[in-house]
Amino acid sequence: MKHYRNLNGCVSRMHRVIYEAYDKGYAQGRKDFERPHGSWVSVPQKKYISYRCSSCKSLVIAKYMYCPHCGSKMGEEDGE
Repeated sequence: MKHYRNLNGCVSRMHRVIYEAYDKGYAQGRKDFERPHGSWVSVPQKKYISYRCSSCKSLVIAKYMYCPHCGSKMGEEDGE
């Protein structure tokens, strides 16, 4: 029984170290990666309105929260 308690204590310390390392790496990754921001610019067509991403200049037919081409987080629409 004594050996099991020692082993259990080692395992719980190991889990704590792993979780702390994971949390530290996750926080650093969030700090290092910042998603670019953009906005939708309306582009009138003959029969419909399309939208252009201000970051990558690609055209889409509907507005999205993120540009499907470059991944920019979209804000409000800019008028031209």
